[in-house]
This record gives sequence, structure tokens and C-alpha cells, in this order.
Amino acid sequence: NTGKVMGAAVKADLTIAIQEYKLGHFLNDGKDYCGKIILKDIGLSVWDNDFALRLEKSDVAKFFPERKHNVNKGDFGKSAIIGGSKKYSGSSLLSMNALSAYKVGTGYSFLFVPECVFGSVVGLYPETIVSSIKDDSNNFIFDKETLDNAMKNDAIAFGMGSGVTEEVYKSLKYLLENYTGNLIIDADGINSLAKFGKEILKNKKCKVVLTPHVKEFSRLCEKDVPTITENSNIAIDFAREFKVVIALKSNTTIITDGEKVILNTTGSPCMAKAGSGDVLSGLICGILSRSDDVFMGVSSACYLFGLAGEIAEKEQNSYSVTASDIIYCIPKAINSL
Repeated sequence: NTGKVMGAAVKADLTIAIQEYKLGHFLNDGKDYCGKIILKDIGLSVWDNDFALRLEKSDVAKFFPERKHNVNKGDFGKSAIIGGSKKYSGSSLLSMNALSAYKVGTGYSFLFVPECVFGSVVGLYPETIVSSIKDDSNNFIFDKETLDNAMKNDAIAFGMGSGVTEEVYKSLKYLLENYTGNLIIDADGINSLAKFGKEILKNKKCKVVLTPHVKEFSRLCEKDVPTITENSNIAIDFAREFKVVIALKSNTTIITDGEKVILNTTGSPCMAKAGSGDVLSGLICGILSRSDDVFMGVSSACYLFGLAGEIAEKEQNSYSVTASDIIYCIPKAINSL
């Protein structure tokens, strides 16, 4: 059920799954101990609806239909990234300026960073429209005018490298209470919720996506990491209570809206690098800037992200791939759909 090794266990070259895959084939140590997995149909029927799904390429391809010729950039949504700080000037850059949102087809990309890093960011990627947020010389502070401008976009990704401060939390609270688009909360956005109060998630106008790794989710739900990794229902219950979509990132990512569950099994150990999660936030933001199917959009972004990582590993190896390398494999991943 959990994929955790409980004492002695066979490290197999081949595992035959009878009728259906099991959670333990993919979670925690499951992938390392199962080897290649073959699904064998022996004529049993699924007796209820209490099961997780995995996407296939055809599911993700629906988000990349052939484009008409009579279109313009305004037809494909507007994405915004709000993040960065003097200490972490590169995190927001990866999500947007490293082109991940553009690579999945958004029409416009806007980047909002503190004034203290604006000069080092502007112009690095001319496709991106960069604006500054008022700051305290290190982290951005609540800036209503700039946030109102950011809320003109269809999707916003918030919190990458922003630092954990009351001003960041105040900014997030304002977005939750006033924004009506798709809001992706990542990294220090999640850490700010954990420190200053997650209850603000219940008073929102927008659709919310949380993208924590297991340690971030541990802070948010106030349970230790072993408990979370042994019980996938914790993420499901949290999503249901707060009416959000969660992408709980690990070697197999669990995506849930509190009712439906998808396991994303694409990916590679090469993606265990700083900045990888920022790229995923940009992908989700780009897809949700042009689609209101939040649950499937997030799931498809996770699938595509993992697929790009697999391609990057094949081109290099499991040690050398960087987050930027993953971005430049996104087009190849889309082509493979």
C-alpha cells in the first residue's frame, strides 16, 4: 500500500501486477524494488470507484491541440510569476524567464520581482515582461497597485524564492480574497501559509493549486514526513477540507482535488536538483493560463514535466541534468505526445 520497505524485501528485475497496479508499485521505494512492471489482466472487475488513476499521453495531448492559423497571442492566456528576493533571485527567473510557461503555449508571460533584483533580471529574456514590486531591500512587501496589475492575468504562480515574511503572507491573502483566476502557490508561498495561518485558504475567490514537496507539506498540515509518506489520504483530506488542488511532489507525485486522485509516474532521479520545482510551477501556470480544467491541467503539467526530465536524462545522465535542461526538453516532450 505504501511502497515502503518493511524489513527484508526482494529487489526485483520484473514485477507482474495482477489486474491493477497497486499504490506500492509507485510510491516511496516501490519503483526501486519493482523493476519493470507488467500489468496482467486475469478477468477481474474493479468493484468500486475508490482508486487512483495514471495519465496516458493521449490525456495530456488534449491540452496541445493543433492550433488554428487565425489566432493571436491574446487567444492563449496570460501568465504571471510573483516571487524572488535578494537571496533567491533565480527562483522566479526559472519559472518564467527560463521559458517554461512560454514552452507550454501561454500567450504572455509577466514576471513580478522585488525592486532590489529588478536590475539583474530585466532584459535577460526579452520575451518576458518584467515589473518590480516594492520591497524592504530584501523581500517584497505588500504593494496593492502591483498586485492589482498582476491580477489582470489568467494564472498566477506565487512564492518561488520570495522568503517567508508577514508582507509576503499579506500579499498572498490579498490575492486569495480578490483574484478570480487560477492561483498556483509554491515554495515560500506555502511556507508562509504554514507559518502565519493556512485558514486564509478558506476565504478565496480564485481556484487554488498548492505544489509542496513532502517537507513543505509537513509544515503545512502539521504532520511529520514519515506519517505523510505512509498515508496518501492526508493529502486527499487536506485538499477536500480547503477546496484546493494539491500536487504533492515526490518521486511519484500525488495530484488530488479531495475527490479524484492521479499518480504521476513520469520523471527521473536527475530531477532531484534545486530549481526543478520552480520549472513545474511555470508549466502549471502556462497551462492554466489557457485552460480552466485545473485538476487535469495540473496533472498534465506534472506528466509533461516528468517526461521532459526523462528525455533530459537520456540525453545526458542522471547526475548532470539541471533545471534549465529540463525546460529545453519540454518541446521534445510535447512532440512525443
